[in-house]
Formats: sequence, structure tokens, C-alpha cells
Amino acid sequence: MQHLSRERKPKVVAMEDNNISLNLKAVVDKTNNRVVFVESDDRFFDLLFSFFTIPLGTTVRLTRNRPPATSIGCMNNLYNSVEILDKRYFRTEPCKTMLLYPRNGANAQCRNLKLKIDDSAPLKYFICEMSGCYHNLLSHYRNAICECGGVMTLERNLKEKRTTGWIFDDQDGGVFVKGPVLLTISDELRVMPSSNSARISLFSKLGIKDTSTIEETTFSMEVLEALKLLKCLLVSKTPLTEALLEQYDSALSLNIVEAFEQLSFRNVKTEEVAANNEDGKIQVKLMVSKSKNMVCYAEANEKFVDLLFSFLTVPLGFIAKEMQEGSSKACITHLYDSIQDLDARQCLVSRENTVVQDFLGPAMFTITDDLIITPLSSVAGLSAVRELKVPFSDIEERIVYVGKEEASRLLVASFVSGSALTNTFLVQHSKQGS
Repeated sequence: MQHLSRERKPKVVAMEDNNISLNLKAVVDKTNNRVVFVESDDRFFDLLFSFFTIPLGTTVRLTRNRPPATSIGCMNNLYNSVEILDKRYFRTEPCKTMLLYPRNGANAQCRNLKLKIDDSAPLKYFICEMSGCYHNLLSHYRNAICECGGVMTLERNLKEKRTTGWIFDDQDGGVFVKGPVLLTISDELRVMPSSNSARISLFSKLGIKDTSTIEETTFSMEVLEALKLLKCLLVSKTPLTEALLEQYDSALSLNIVEAFEQLSFRNVKTEEVAANNEDGKIQVKLMVSKSKNMVCYAEANEKFVDLLFSFLTVPLGFIAKEMQEGSSKACITHLYDSIQDLDARQCLVSRENTVVQDFLGPAMFTITDDLIITPLSSVAGLSAVRELKVPFSDIEERIVYVGKEEASRLLVASFVSGSALTNTFLVQHSKQGS
């Protein structure tokens, strides 16, 4: 029996001046209304792999008003905290811009994508306005402060050097994937060469015995559909089904606690973290509910908040790498596994532009468990306690110290969990051997 075939195009409006679309051929399980797999060419997979180059701050900005109505861990709160924080707390005005509009380290390569989703402004270069400055520094942000103390306001037109070794030439085609090529991707984002054996294997895995329950469907993907796919990739167990069929079923959504627990971090007790007070670590005061074993809120200086805000500049590929080195089975790690043999791998996970900077001036802050950050205030702390319905007699103050290992756990917890502080410092339950 032949597959049933129909044309289905989501009713969306493309971004202004960008009506380019990509064609996706999908096989849909009619019985369960789910996508079995999608087949497309290198242009779609270039787009898909380019997601790994996008900083988390840009990801939040592009997807926060897109379906499904789910936040990306604590990242939405983190981004919103930067937005509403008074500019007086930042060392310079460009520091806030750096966090709200972080630069993509693969910007030059992503400009070659057939379908572009990042609406960030083109890169500009500024040098110090002081005539006697000898530091020869460049900034992508106007009014950044040079090491000499001058303001970087003079724009310079520079030609970007073409990166070789992982971007393919015009004859080959492709940006991250050598084209032309036809590939297949499953609903859980496992990429494989298009072949009958791969399709039959997917049918068998899903219990599909013949063609009577499946149909072929063609989708046209434009910018808004691509943004929806990016959002679903981060929050769903079945991102293709949710993005293409608009099946936003909470039962199919990523269990963030389960996702965090699947990571192979060792179980660290709070006393152990507190005892490990090495030079260079950041001190954080936790206000903990003893009965619930959860962090109500924390108090810390600008160094800790600088660390949290810097997460917005980290590319998605770096997060995927951290999760892949653990034991997470989230869809993002399946997609990351698919690029392991690509020449582009090092670019997609690069963190060269994400060194923790001094974004903020000296100040103290209140940080809730879900990373809502405000200037230190007793009112903010009391509000967090009231919302959690925790009696004062149940609150205990604990001091922890944040170094490289704790920062790595906190980064991943912020991405997959709505309780970043609790999951980082109190309840890291490894599922080793499971």
C-alpha cells in the first residue's frame, strides 16, 4: 500500500524580508499522531546544527514568546533579571548589552545558512577613542571601556577572516554538513543516513507493522517554525512531533528533575561543599528549608551574580557537551552525538567568548532558587519564604563555596531545572548503575 501524502504548512508569517523556506518530508504515525522521522537535505541539518552555536541569552530572547509555553529551566528568569536590573549596577552600559545580546562565535559561518533565525545586528568593531592608546583592543560593543580607561567609540570596518577546516567550499555546499546530502532524523533527534534499513528500524522500534497507519507529510519551514523547533528541542522529549504537529502534551515534556538526575555528577553533601573553602572560590549564603531540603533564597555579592549572568553568553553546544559527558538521555544530547564526527564539532562547542567577566559593580544580591535576581533586600527574601510557605523556625543558614566544579553543576542545573540552587547544592542524586 502506498503512503498517504498531503501538504501541510503551519499558518505563520515569516520574519520581514525573509521568506526563505526549507522543505521537510515527514512520516507520521496516524494512530498516535506523532512524527516517526523527518527526511531533508543538508540545508535543514545546517540549520539544526547551527542551534549549538547560539548563546543561551539569544536562545531565550528568540523563543520566550514562542510555543510551547514552557521556560528553559531558569534561563528565562536569568534573562529577565538582567533586563529589569537598573543599569547603575553594571560596570558600564555595554555590560548589560553584552548579556542581552551576546555574540555568536560562529556568526561568520551562520551568515551562510539558507534559513537564518538569529536577528542579532551584524558585528561591528570599535577601538579606543584615545589617540595615545597602545592596547590595540577591539570591542563589538560601542562605549566599552578600554584598558587605558578610554571609551571605545571609534568604529572600524574590518574584513572577517574566512575560517578553514570546518566550513565547506561552494562546490561541496553546506555550512556544518557537507552537501548535497539527504539525512534522516528521528523524533528523539537521532540523525542517520537516509536508508530503508534505518526507516524499518524506526518502524520496528515504535511497533509500526505496516504502511496502513502511516502517512507522508511535507512541511514548509520558515523562521517562526524554526524558532518553534529550537524551543521544542530544549523542553520536549518529542520535539519534532510538538514542533511540526503542534501536539503540546505535558506528558511528552521533558522531566527537568529526571533530566538533571540522569547526569553523572557525584552526590555531594552541603557540608562537603562548605568545607571545601579554597582560595578563589565565591562564598554564597543559602537560606534553606530544613524540612523540604530546598533553598528558599541565597545572598551573594556581584562575583556570584557575574557567574550566573555569564551563563547567558554560553553557546548551546557547550551545555550539550557538559550533558553528553554525563549520562543524560535528553534529546539535545542525541543531536550532539550526531555531530561527533563532523569537522565543525569544535566550533559548535566553543566557549572561547564566554569567560566570566566583571559585568557588575560592587553590590549584594538576593537570588531565588529559580534564579530571579534582585538587589539585596529583606523584602525579596521574605517574599520567597512566604511563597514557599516555610515557617521561620524551619529556615537554616548555610554557607557554600563555588569553584569550577560547582559552577559546572550550576550551569547545567540552570538549563534543565527550575530549582537551580537546590539541585546544585542540596539534592544531587546520581543514578549510577541504572
